[in-house]
Amino acid sequence: VLTLERPVRMQRLQRRAYLRADIPAGCIVRASFWLGCKQSEPMGASPDRPVWSGRLSNLSAGGFMLNTSDTSVDALEEGDQVGVRVLFGVGQEAIYADAQIRHVEIGDNRAEIGFQFVGLEQSEDGKNVLSAIGQKVVLFQQSTPTNDRPRARARR
Repeated sequence: VLTLERPVRMQRLQRRAYLRADIPAGCIVRASFWLGCKQSEPMGASPDRPVWSGRLSNLSAGGFMLNTSDTSVDALEEGDQVGVRVLFGVGQEAIYADAQIRHVEIGDNRAEIGFQFVGLEQSEDGKNVLSAIGQKVVLFQQSTPTNDRPRARARR
């Protein structure tokens, strides 16, 4: 006879494939992005080739969330392909990647945009970018006070 018991506690699992970290207070991570791919970065913004920028609120090897006061992003749509340049601070090397816009939320004088990295596993350069992002995610998590980190919640 086989007897199975219902678990007393269940933990909530994230559906994310990659570990995500919020950008710690006092740390500024900025990104610029443009329509097209990373190789098509315009030399300067123009009405026909805009470049948007903003500040990251979180980061993972799968993508990031960006906040901007530039509401001209209302021209963007879910699914748009963009090139991105992420700068982790003054004097640090920028990373470049291709991404897809997953969502755009526009509010009063601000916009929040979710990006998903595309194709990083396909090349050595992309794998190097993934490695750099992974190192930053670990660093950001270590910088976040323990009581500020999300906890797994029991489900009843």
